[in-house]
Amino acid sequence: MTLGRILIAMLAFAATLAHAQVAGRVLVAVGEVVAIRGSVEVALAAGSTVQAKDVIVTGEAAAAQIRLTDESILAIRAKSRIALDDYRFTGTDDGLSQVAIGLLRGGLRVLTGLIGKQRPDRWNLVSPVATLGIRGTSFTVVHCQQDCLDNGGAAAPDGTYGVVLVGRVAVTNEGGEREFGVDEAFFVADSKTPAQPLVGRPGFLRDRLEARARHQEQRREAAERVADARAAVVALRATLPAAAREVLAQANLKPVATLGAAASTIVVADLRDSGGSVALLGPGLGAGAAFTGAVQEFAAVDGGSGAVVVLDGDRGRLEQFSFNNGVVAGDRLGASVLDTGKLDGDGAVVWGRWTDEAAVRINGIQATPDTGVHFLFGNLTPESFFGTLSPGATAVRYEYAGGTRPTNGQGTAGSFLEGLFVVDFLQRALAGGIRYEIGSVTYDVPVPVTPITARSGFVGFTASGTDAGRWICSACVAGTGTIDTYTVSGIFLGSRAQNLGVTYATADRDAGRSAGTSIFRGTGTGCR
Repeated sequence: MTLGRILIAMLAFAATLAHAQVAGRVLVAVGEVVAIRGSVEVALAAGSTVQAKDVIVTGEAAAAQIRLTDESILAIRAKSRIALDDYRFTGTDDGLSQVAIGLLRGGLRVLTGLIGKQRPDRWNLVSPVATLGIRGTSFTVVHCQQDCLDNGGAAAPDGTYGVVLVGRVAVTNEGGEREFGVDEAFFVADSKTPAQPLVGRPGFLRDRLEARARHQEQRREAAERVADARAAVVALRATLPAAAREVLAQANLKPVATLGAAASTIVVADLRDSGGSVALLGPGLGAGAAFTGAVQEFAAVDGGSGAVVVLDGDRGRLEQFSFNNGVVAGDRLGASVLDTGKLDGDGAVVWGRWTDEAAVRINGIQATPDTGVHFLFGNLTPESFFGTLSPGATAVRYEYAGGTRPTNGQGTAGSFLEGLFVVDFLQRALAGGIRYEIGSVTYDVPVPVTPITARSGFVGFTASGTDAGRWICSACVAGTGTIDTYTVSGIFLGSRAQNLGVTYATADRDAGRSAGTSIFRGTGTGCR
């Protein structure tokens, strides 16, 4: 080749480079990070530009974060190979902009920008086994090829894994399409098998940058919950008589300590931080309380973002609670804790009863319930559990496994006699009932067909009755009658809804008041 032809070829190549669209800029590059641009390998550092058609490759101990021109962020992890197969951004919503990313190896976390918000139909990510379409979102996706370890340290099955952080993701292949929402994880084994939901989130789906961001967010949310809880408790204590405030001062409770990123994974058998301090309810935990008194009969469950519960991990007991964003609050105030017990394992739960020295507040009205306050707390069943069910999940039986002794308005403790719940998870409904006796009175409290709801991060139900159910009194003039009012609430516990924690309370002008907490263990397909 003559010198002239060489110059012409070089100029043509230079012109091609000049007209290649700049797709974005490197924000962070740690370790070996390169772009394969045609037949050329270009080293990338902070400030380097990337172009459409580039293939980004990270080394063994490397990571990169790239901001595309439409404000998308790609956080690429080590040992990855990511192709900008098609990237066009005009700066206007003209329908010409497009993003197509190829996940060839490894993984990345994505925060979509303007194209994803304006034209989500023109944004997709293709792995070897599926295509991910977005609905304005943030997500993490990893393709495993004998290089991912599950939570137990074993090699995870090959395929594409992902978790949605914001918005929704549609996962499509020859097996069909399935959408996933916030905090839902999924797995695609091959190109012919549809995406399957994962009950637990594999550890390899969380990269260091995301873990740091989540930790900061959890600390912020925990601080807000602590502030809300303290405000609720301060308001409660302000209404107490001087004698009760003196009891509280002598109780000398430990200060509240917040749990960080590990809060969602701690087990209720040991609800403490590393220093042994009182623990704040984490996002993966739920609680319930039941009592009756001068205020009203009350039986409720709460969890996730709706509840703040202070726990003493040393003794396995509840110290304070604030439900429904502070509408209902309670404080042990140094009262004795009786009838304590627990179930360990997945779906672990702890229960007990404050004696009647404790105080509660409902809608600003303060009282000391004469039944005491029955409580439970444990590991929540995630809402995503519903997406993992098979037709065999119908008619799951939950049988009595333990709980507090029911008490009446004089503080007398009785005995739980029997109870059963039958749950249809596919229809999201249950039915059942409980039976117990206190002194000479036996209570039959039915729960008719009642919907199961998922809210504020927990799965549960609430059923109320008026002039329903039945009481029988061997020492009463009336002898028998229907219960004036009652409430039964429940919360599912465990990754597969292994346990059901139930709170109940009644009020009747003839039979008096009663309250208690019971735990039921699932015996069917849906809770294995």
